Parts: sequence; structure tokens; C-alpha cells
Amino acid sequence: MHLTRLISYSESRGPMDRKTLQQILVSARDHNMRDEITGILCYSEKYYLQVLEGARELLSRTFQRIAANETHQNLVIVSCMPTDERAFPNWWMAYVNDADSVAELSIKYSGSSDFRPDLMTANSLLLFAK
Repeated sequence: MHLTRLISYSESRGPMDRKTLQQILVSARDHNMRDEITGILCYSEKYYLQVLEGARELLSRTFQRIAANETHQNLVIVSCMPTDERAFPNWWMAYVNDADSVAELSIKYSGSSDFRPDLMTANSLLLFAK
């Protein structure tokens, strides 16, 4: 297996209610468990950030499914590279939405108190997600 890490972000089409978000997370975890993909989702009202890790072919199919989701737009692949180890080995799909932590980390990695993945490098996005 070629372990690959894909880092991407996209713009939210608008605020998402808790029920819709939970449905997305349950579906992602089910698919990811089946395909042995691990990762994390960070969501703000404006952006999504995802870091996914797994076998290249399965990761590609997962990304195609994500790209087809209508809750977001302007999907950007920041990095898709082989990796020797998983950054999120214990998470089929972790989730982060702690506003205080996000603001603090955003300042650290992008210089903005707003969550702006478009201002961060691939390495900064990975460190942010960890």
C-alpha cells in the first residue's frame, strides 16, 4: 500500500446545522473505516479543512465523493504526497470546531484570527489540524 496524505480546503456554501454536520461525520466515518482512511475535518462557517490519509486509490475515490458534496465550493488541493506514517492513526474522521482553539491556532499559523486555510502552507495546515 502506498500511504498518501491529502490536505485540502474548501469554502462553505453557508452555515450548516448540527444535524447535517453529524450526518456528514457519520457517513465519513463509515466510509473511512471501510477503506482504512484516517483524518480530520475542521469546519468554520466559511471554510472546511480536511486532512485524509490512506491508500492512494481509495483516497482518490474518497476525495471524488467529497468533491461532489454540495455543502461546499471552490475545493483546493493543497498537498497530496506519500507519507511514511499517519498523523491521525486513531481517527476515522476526527472533528474540530472549538472557536477559541481555532482562533488561537489561526493566529499562530496564518497571522489572522479568522480561520483562513487559504493563507496557510500545507505544513501549517497539517500542524493546525494536529
